[in-house]
Amino acid sequence: MYTAWSDHFIVAVSKRYPKLTILEDRRKYPDKRMFFTFPLDKIKRKGTIKKKDIPALCVGLDASKIIEDRADILIIIEDDKETLTLPLNNLTEFEIMLIIEKFAKFMNNPKNHIYSELKRNVPNLLRKIIKFKTKFVRTSLPKYLPYDPKSKIYKKNLKSLDWFVKKSKLIQNKKVYKRDEKLLRFKLKGETFEFLKSGEMYFIMNNVPTIKIMDLAIKEGILLKKDKQGFISMEKEVEMVHETTEQFSKRGLKKGKQKDYRKNNYWRNAKAYFEYDPSRGLYYQEVGGEPVMDEFEREFISLLGQSSARYGGIVLEVGFGMGISANAIQKELYKHQKKGDKCAHVILELNKDVVKVAKKWALRQKVPVVILSGDWKDTIKKVPSNILAGALADPYPLDVSEKHEDAARTLTELYTRLRPGGIVTYYSDSQYALSKRHLALAKLAGFKYVGNLTSSFGKHLNTGEYYKQGLRMTIPSLYKDAPNSDKIKTVILDSKEKKKIIQKLFIENPAYFRDFYSSNI
Repeated sequence: MYTAWSDHFIVAVSKRYPKLTILEDRRKYPDKRMFFTFPLDKIKRKGTIKKKDIPALCVGLDASKIIEDRADILIIIEDDKETLTLPLNNLTEFEIMLIIEKFAKFMNNPKNHIYSELKRNVPNLLRKIIKFKTKFVRTSLPKYLPYDPKSKIYKKNLKSLDWFVKKSKLIQNKKVYKRDEKLLRFKLKGETFEFLKSGEMYFIMNNVPTIKIMDLAIKEGILLKKDKQGFISMEKEVEMVHETTEQFSKRGLKKGKQKDYRKNNYWRNAKAYFEYDPSRGLYYQEVGGEPVMDEFEREFISLLGQSSARYGGIVLEVGFGMGISANAIQKELYKHQKKGDKCAHVILELNKDVVKVAKKWALRQKVPVVILSGDWKDTIKKVPSNILAGALADPYPLDVSEKHEDAARTLTELYTRLRPGGIVTYYSDSQYALSKRHLALAKLAGFKYVGNLTSSFGKHLNTGEYYKQGLRMTIPSLYKDAPNSDKIKTVILDSKEKKKIIQKLFIENPAYFRDFYSSNI
């Protein structure tokens, strides 16, 4: 009901104001509330304008309060320090559209972008349209934390390297135990494909691009052409890789060949910030003037974490970032730990500020955590061989040559440290399968078996400066040895079951990720 209502509303607004630049986004995802956001002009300051310097006026539709043609809305005026909220109840569609229109005209005049005056001007504007008695409620904007500061502390679960090395010897070389997996095989347009079912996830094997499966399913009549709307071609993806490499070279405090962030321990000592972007309603992370991570990635990064930990045991993570994947790994490992498995979580992080946050986070985790501070190229050598059940790599490129393949360069070291049957997933910067370059690096590392599924990547959110809204990313699964072991049954599927399997290769439903989302403020 909400989707149909909001889609109709967006179309109606767009037809009336075709040139109007209103951003439709989801703030504090995956809240169903839909926001129309009006960013204010950038504040003029010396130096670089940061995302946090762009306040915003927002109108949010509350999906849970839509009854027939009426809905509740929430007016928000926000900068990076405070939030002003004004709830308005039981408004008709016509009233809501009129409010959007009035705000659009009002915000088209730069003179009305003075943040301090909005608290007075917005209610005055609203009173010309509707009657209301509520007032703005002011709340201070909390700092970003990857954990709940009120959560229970488990001091004993922040472990030392010596503890880890001693414990890891007990499982060295032992085969990873896998639950609930089977290999499925069926034909599409005469070609035979293999799919690995692992819990609720499905992966197309042999590095076959997921988009190829979609195209064949459309030709066979299993899917419709409209199901492919919004998916870009693999050729376009290659173009975008070149574009983002150029952007990376030109942006930030250092540019081009100056981006040698290992030199003089620059990245290790650079200041890390967790900031809030009012125009998008999202937190993001900057290190040394570089945008490292952003909350719009939450659904994708959470799925990376879940996938890497799906076998339990010891999981290694290269790069802590905002703690999004770390939280997903912990949640998955805790499921295994409750079943009696011996689990541990190893994190390699270079930046000193992020290491401090990661240690505070680790004290609140139920699964033991080991944090190794330093460049992953050095710290990973402290991790014994043949002890990992899973690994996730998502470091930051520390020079221009590493852009788009920084994570892939970890594969050789990770392969050595995997137990038989272990898996690696990583940020491959591809939408449907590993690129030729990444596949070559994977094979060079020793991986012969690659599975893929495709996740939405900030589909419902404004992705900011480096990525286009609506992109998707592959969740690769690289296996140390063949996934179709004795414990995995091979099943021949009939045509009636194909559609369900193929649809699960494309995770588009935000509800899928709600188990991984928890408020970080």
